[in-house]
Amino acid sequence: MNGSIGDSSQNEKSNSVSCVLIVENLVRPFTLPGLKKILSKFGKIDDEKFWINKDKSKCYVVYENDNIAEQSKEYINNLKWPASNPNTLNSEFGKLEILEELLKKQEEEKIQLEKEKKEAAALAAAKAEEERERRANLEEEALKSKNGENNCSEENLNDSSTREKTPPKQDVTNVVHVTNLVRPFKIAQLKDLLNKFGPIIEEKFWIDKIKSNCYAVYESNDIACESRNYIHGLNWPSSNSKTLKADFAKLNDVNELLNPVVQKNIVEETKSNDEIKIDKKLSDENKDVKPLKNEIKKDVVKEKSPAKNPVTNILFVKNLSRPFTMLQLKDLLSKDGEFNQEKFWIDKIKSKCYVTYENEEVALKTRERIHDLTWPNGNQRQLQADFATENELEEILHQDRPYLDRQPLPPQRNYQYSERERFSNYEQEKRHFRPERSDRMRRRSPVRKSRSKSVSHSVSRSRSSSSSSSSSFDSSKSRSVSKNKRTYVLTNLHKLV
Repeated sequence: MNGSIGDSSQNEKSNSVSCVLIVENLVRPFTLPGLKKILSKFGKIDDEKFWINKDKSKCYVVYENDNIAEQSKEYINNLKWPASNPNTLNSEFGKLEILEELLKKQEEEKIQLEKEKKEAAALAAAKAEEERERRANLEEEALKSKNGENNCSEENLNDSSTREKTPPKQDVTNVVHVTNLVRPFKIAQLKDLLNKFGPIIEEKFWIDKIKSNCYAVYESNDIACESRNYIHGLNWPSSNSKTLKADFAKLNDVNELLNPVVQKNIVEETKSNDEIKIDKKLSDENKDVKPLKNEIKKDVVKEKSPAKNPVTNILFVKNLSRPFTMLQLKDLLSKDGEFNQEKFWIDKIKSKCYVTYENEEVALKTRERIHDLTWPNGNQRQLQADFATENELEEILHQDRPYLDRQPLPPQRNYQYSERERFSNYEQEKRHFRPERSDRMRRRSPVRKSRSKSVSHSVSRSRSSSSSSSSSFDSSKSRSVSKNKRTYVLTNLHKLV
């Protein structure tokens, strides 16, 4: 038997390499240097032939000789490492062939990962180059649009020969009126377009605020005709969804837009009376139209409206608007003369006030100065001042007083109560909800009751007589019973029991 066991152990060693050890039941978290430190406690391990799986639950270790492998196996078995591992480690001898296959697979995976990384880097570089080229093209297009090459070149623009030619509505002049302009574009780019067949007179060039139409004046009619035929029906700039429209115009139209006041004076001198009447009607219809910046505005002095009420020494001022302080308001009102501070009234929101002056002259001067005045500067309405009467002021002052001052208290009674009478009145008022002391503190005497009539020796403390009348004697009767009757009841108790 012993011989057979020895032979079997030798066969196992021949099939497996004793210096290769398999460690299982590993649980994270742990580090590879910490694991190698435990495995190399009894001897060095081969780092080149060390293998561990992705989950870090199993590893292969190769030692220098068999003795070190056996010692480390005995130490690792039933070892609880790391401390968070609920299970113990398990170690066995393994084959070198299996370890070599695992190492080859690991190397192949590394090579494949490196290839994938290189391919991803190459794709990223290609995308970056494409993005650079795209940005460079965009920059070139932007530069061309700035210089006017993209918009005004013959390749990008529609040729005048291919477009449909429409005759002009106005007679041929040296002034061209261009409409349907759409931003974004610069005035320099527009002038380059207009100067293609000849220069324009820059002093007589006009364009509106929103850059939708313009007037260009040329030196001759031939240049104006060529530029009109070229611009009419042109899609400029490229973002414009509409085509440009160009037509001839009169020089007076441009002069009116450039200096409207001078041109009006010249035209009015040459007009007849009928034409002047027509112009007045048109001006009345166009009152809502705002004047141009260059137009001169004449200062119109408005006459102040007269006072509605007769002249008094009291002023009523309304349309006040905050922010302002009381000191500022009083300074405004006391410039022509002082006023009575006691009879000064202003409402809570500081929108109107009453002022009482010493005489009527001061009130009249302040009314002329304050009426139709915009004060303070942020006030959108004008102050309105008028005279008031003393009755109006007294009514407002009476309403503004406290309640006790406005409505006097009733007269006091002459009759004086004594202390005893006051106490008795107080008791009468409280009697309806407070019972008398005698009723509250009364104690009931004990009553004896028979079985048939619910006799008992307990004290009836209930105050309701209706519930106890059917089952017990009346308490008032029990009090009036004489000694003889009590003895009779006591002697006859055994019969009842």
